[in-house]
Amino acid sequence: MSASCFLTMPRIIDKSVFEYGGKTLVALTPDFKTLCVANKNGLSKLLPVDKPEEEPEILEISKSLTSVECDSQSGFLLTTVQGDAYWLNTKTATDQLLARSALPLRDCCVIHSGKMGVFGGDDLELFLIELDEAHRKHSIKVDEQISQFSYTAQTNLLSISFINGVVQFFSVSSTRPYKVHELTGYIPANTYKEFDSEASLSESARTGARDGDTFDEEQEQRITDPEFCDENRICTRAAWHPRGLQFALPCADFTIKVFNIKGYSLMKTLKNPAFSAVNFIDLKFDPLQGNFLASIDLENILVVWNWQTTEIMYKSEFKHKLTNLIWKVQKDSKTLDIILGTWTGEIVTIQGVAESLPSPNSGSDSIIKDPNAKQNSLFVDSDLDESDVDDASRSKDVLPEENDSENIFTQEANGGKRRYHFDDEEDFIDDDDGAGYV
Repeated sequence: MSASCFLTMPRIIDKSVFEYGGKTLVALTPDFKTLCVANKNGLSKLLPVDKPEEEPEILEISKSLTSVECDSQSGFLLTTVQGDAYWLNTKTATDQLLARSALPLRDCCVIHSGKMGVFGGDDLELFLIELDEAHRKHSIKVDEQISQFSYTAQTNLLSISFINGVVQFFSVSSTRPYKVHELTGYIPANTYKEFDSEASLSESARTGARDGDTFDEEQEQRITDPEFCDENRICTRAAWHPRGLQFALPCADFTIKVFNIKGYSLMKTLKNPAFSAVNFIDLKFDPLQGNFLASIDLENILVVWNWQTTEIMYKSEFKHKLTNLIWKVQKDSKTLDIILGTWTGEIVTIQGVAESLPSPNSGSDSIIKDPNAKQNSLFVDSDLDESDVDDASRSKDVLPEENDSENIFTQEANGGKRRYHFDDEEDFIDDDDGAGYV
């Protein structure tokens, strides 16, 4: 009996959230009860997932957002083209400026059970901000512009994708993160394309405005926003399995490669010859058993894979230009939905796209094993043992950092780790005046 099965007919629901259109991103709270739909024109709506009849809460946010990520409670982190990092508090209906960069911030994520936010972008700095009343800030210099982040709480690993196509992995099991591995030659090297943000906002609002009888579906899907281009849509972010033992990378050869965290070895390559050679714009494992991997690409095609068999279980092409995807678990704790953001102020929900069930004849870990590998005894109770992290960091795939003169991201020459000390003024810039880092 298979570990999971699919429902016969997924239901697709198209919902207009912002009448004026524009780039719209979606994020979901960990309890799957509140959907945050954020629009680049400066509004966010909080939709109660289980009570669609209720009016959404509407909050003003900063314009020209680049990413949105929910924390472990009821708040959301936002980044913008202007270089601002905000924390949206849904309880008080306010947003608070956490940091400010001189150049665009591209992505953010939450670590340490929601106690800290990580931000980065074009300014060659990584920001770590404590999500409490003090909002103490720390910054680390990097050698290349940051493209995107991802984090797994199960093994306390943070992956950072850079625009030069390098992915670095950091252990953040304490407040002193250190690099444990690096992968090169997989993700696409991609530099974001600059654009006039004011013109982009104006064009975004004009394009989305509905003009009575003169408005048609073709006009709705025609995107003239100067931000809309392949360079500003391509995904380089690692997608983590819910148990933290595997991760997937969107690769430059238009495939998805799944790796095992032990030895960072390649497990599977997902591809379909019938598809065009296009890059991906988002991919995520399902949050329950992690049996399925969903991806969307530049041609706005959603694919749900059984990544262990490399079989395509669901495929659909959308008229909408898509931004990102999230998984949602229904009340029965087994049926899975997918929610898509768009560039036209709408969200698309695919209900019942999959149903995840644990195998009755084996433990849940059996469904995520690499069939070509020996029994994996690296992890105990989903905790990453630092001795094995050390082994991974010493593997032959780790390349020397010749340009890192300060050894900020590298191991010591004696084989030990360069650990970050938040109280070390030479490594960090602390900003406690509330004005944000400039």
